[in-house]
Amino acid sequence: MPALFLHGSRLSALPCPEQNVITGVSLESETPVNYMMQFTITTRVGQPYKTVLNGFNRALFLALKPPLIPMKLLRFDGCNTGDEVHLNLGFGQEWISVITESGSTPNGHYFIDKGKKLPFFLRSWQHKHSITAAEDNPNESLITDCITYQSHHILLNLLLYPLLYVQFAWRKPVYRQFFSNTAASLQ
Repeated sequence: MPALFLHGSRLSALPCPEQNVITGVSLESETPVNYMMQFTITTRVGQPYKTVLNGFNRALFLALKPPLIPMKLLRFDGCNTGDEVHLNLGFGQEWISVITESGSTPNGHYFIDKGKKLPFFLRSWQHKHSITAAEDNPNESLITDCITYQSHHILLNLLLYPLLYVQFAWRKPVYRQFFSNTAASLQ
């Protein structure tokens, strides 16, 4: 069955969930099959992964706030299973995410937040955060953001894709700067 596929690259040690990789609309019917969108952005930072993992806190969350979005952090519990993050996006829009899963490998850690209450333009949201030791240098880490989302219409999915991608690509220099400052504060 022909379908439109949109997906990003994957992190080999801690991949994005496979069930959410394919995005498609059946060309044989007018009914959307599964039009989830997904992209992955990886950033290298100059700190060991355990230092980076410990830096995933309220201060980093606030530093990652996208410009031009009137976001207010109402609650930040942390990055462990069951923790919640509550945001006010302005215009009466609230966003609540719950950490539904977290785990470790010998060289990394991940946690997944899923949207519990989302702004009107999103139907579903999943964000997998992976922090792994760089294979070529154990004093560096890779931070991978794997975003999977769905709006209420495939055209809106396509319109949101570049906007969301740019917001997460904007995190790359923020991560590098934040963990550069973290290194200075640890010495």
